[in-house]
Amino acid sequence: MKKYIIFKCLVILSIGIVIISCNKDDVISNTHVIGVYNGSLTTNLGSKSSIQDSPKSATAVVTVVGDNIQVYCYNEDFEAAISLNIFENGDFMMTCFVGEEFEKMYGHSLSQTNIVGYKQNNNLQWIQHLELEHKESDKHYGSFDMLNNSLSYTFLIDGVEYYFEGIREYEPEEIGF
Repeated sequence: MKKYIIFKCLVILSIGIVIISCNKDDVISNTHVIGVYNGSLTTNLGSKSSIQDSPKSATAVVTVVGDNIQVYCYNEDFEAAISLNIFENGDFMMTCFVGEEFEKMYGHSLSQTNIVGYKQNNNLQWIQHLELEHKESDKHYGSFDMLNNSLSYTFLIDGVEYYFEGIREYEPEEIGF
C-alpha cells in the first residue's frame, strides 16, 4: 500500500514537472513553496460531532500546475488533492481556491483583471485579492509560513475538516525534480 502511495506521489510530481517544462511562460514566480511536507493530519468531524481525532502522520506534496499550485495530501486513511492560488503576504504565502472550487465556495468567479493585477505588486498581492474578490466574512483555509518552511491547510470534505500541518522536508532539487 505504501509503495503504491509513493508511486502515485512520484507520478503526480512528474506530471507537474512536465507541465512546468512545457509552459514556462505560464508558471507562477513563487515556486519556493514546492516540495514535500511531512507532518500531521487531524480530523474534526465538524457538525457531525464535537470529537476530534488525535493527529496522524501525513505527507503533502506541493507542485506547480500552470498558474496554480497543487497540494496532494495523504496518509494511510486519507487522500486529497486541490489546486490553489497563492499570494504573498509578508512572510506568508496565503492560499485561495481556483476555478469551480472558488465559485462554489464564494458564489462568483475570479475577475480576469484581478488575476493580472496581483502579479505586478508582490507586497500587496493578498490585500488586493481580499479587497477585489472577497467579503469580510469569507474564510480561507491555509498558508505557507516562509520563515519556518511550513504548510498549514484545512481540507473540507463532506462536512469534515482535515487539518494538515507540516514542515518542508524536501525541495524539488533534493528529490530529483
